[in-house]
Amino acid sequence: PGWGLGIGLAPQSFKNALRGNPATFPQQMPRNKNGMLNWLRTRNLLTDLNSGQQIKRDAKDLKLATWNVRTLLQAGKMQEVANEMIKYKLDVIALQEIRWQGQGKIDKKEYSLIYSGPEKRNGQLGTGFIVNKTVRDSIMEYCNVNDRICKIRLKGNFRNISIISVHAPTEEKSEEEKETFYDELDRTVSQVPKYDITLIMGDFNAQIGNKENQEEVAGRYSLHEYNNDNGDYLTEFAARTKLYIRSTSFPHKRIHLGTWKIPGKNEFNQIDHVLISKRHYSSITNVRAYRGPNIDSDHYLVKVVLRERLSVIQNMKRTRQMKWNTCKLKTDENMLNLYQEALRRKMEDSENTTRNKAIEEKWEITKDAILEAARETVGEKDRERNRSWFDQECRDIIEKKNQARRAMLSRNTRHNSSVYKTIRKQSKAILKKKKKDSMVAEIKRIEDLNNEGEDRKFYSAMKRIRKDFQPRTQGCRNSNGAIETDEKKVIERWMNYFKTLLNKDYPEENEADNRLNISTSINQSEEDAPSTQEVCDAIKKMRNNRAPGEDG
Repeated sequence: PGWGLGIGLAPQSFKNALRGNPATFPQQMPRNKNGMLNWLRTRNLLTDLNSGQQIKRDAKDLKLATWNVRTLLQAGKMQEVANEMIKYKLDVIALQEIRWQGQGKIDKKEYSLIYSGPEKRNGQLGTGFIVNKTVRDSIMEYCNVNDRICKIRLKGNFRNISIISVHAPTEEKSEEEKETFYDELDRTVSQVPKYDITLIMGDFNAQIGNKENQEEVAGRYSLHEYNNDNGDYLTEFAARTKLYIRSTSFPHKRIHLGTWKIPGKNEFNQIDHVLISKRHYSSITNVRAYRGPNIDSDHYLVKVVLRERLSVIQNMKRTRQMKWNTCKLKTDENMLNLYQEALRRKMEDSENTTRNKAIEEKWEITKDAILEAARETVGEKDRERNRSWFDQECRDIIEKKNQARRAMLSRNTRHNSSVYKTIRKQSKAILKKKKKDSMVAEIKRIEDLNNEGEDRKFYSAMKRIRKDFQPRTQGCRNSNGAIETDEKKVIERWMNYFKTLLNKDYPEENEADNRLNISTSINQSEEDAPSTQEVCDAIKKMRNNRAPGEDG
């Protein structure tokens, strides 16, 4: 008696208990001393460990990541990172150890790369960001601090987001070098606008202990029990800047906590971390390492889900300028005759229309006749697009390499490890050869243009091949000498510069008249209009391939 099977809807009190109603069992849930929220992820739900409140994950959350890629100097590495970003639907990846010289921004079709490296080429360090094209227009500004620190600022719907990519000195470096790094990082954080979300991601080389008394700045879900020296530096930095080490807040498997694989061992350390300003603590809903993304680095990609949305600035689409295939008029006499005949007909048809029109209206009608005749006969010039050497063969060998790596991660046997190393070596050789062959072919093409006397095409090809290796720098220095990268501030700076340069106050004396000795006695309206022959002679003297319209 008293036993039985109940079938049907669960009572409301039981559903509240399952849902984690705050009034049901708040005291039974683990709490932080500072009262901050801890989130437990269950499939697509996030559960507050303090109150039991559940929040559904939003597909429009900002997907960020940090990744020590070890190097982008090898052929095809930048494209590999971009492919992983697109595959895992990431918006921004903070990069470390890019190892490129100098500072700049490179725009590609699918992404943009911002990097900050050493002034002299030494093949070391370098930080930056790779930004998906879907959020590229949300970039407000970026700042290349040094080869260990780079900052980007994104425009959000409700608050802007300042993200800092960092690469801290390793454990064996001197205290002086570590203190110099954190002093510079302190200055960078202090320059973040007051109401921005401050997010710092990167390779801190810091182990955070879960048995340390540091609940004010770190959670208890860490891979390590005690801090190392860099861990002490990081927790002290977080305490004085009111930041929280959010990468230690989420309960995950050990393989999803480890961010760096110790070479030669099947052991992991958690040394890549994510920090956020304490007042925006709950904006991060998940942090974990992913072993799937591969760029032949011993660091794993660490993904961060940020519950914020960006305000995308829609740029106005520019009208594409038509380029005509005028080479046909120089090489094909039949085409030249066809164009002249079409132009003659168009001009005869428009002659009656332009008779009593003003000069500007006459020009517009004449211009339309010329363009219409060109459209009917000459046609548009075929656009020469830069074909990337990164072709389908490169994609196939990289996919084959990634499959071998996944097999090795799934079952780490000697055979699987040997297969992966062999394919990795093959992919490296193929990518290197593809890039070299592409460069050799382009150089041969330029030499052929020079030998054929195609000066214009020769210099155009030279300009294009040089442009591929020149990053675009959008910043300029303000009146105080600081570098501005915000587009509006850059435009305003140039506007003020030219106002100052071209609108100087001159004395009221007629110095200009004395210097130029301009005579105003000639009545311009009395001058004779140029004859048809004079106009023809002037046109013949004009250079080809020049932009139309008046100068200035």
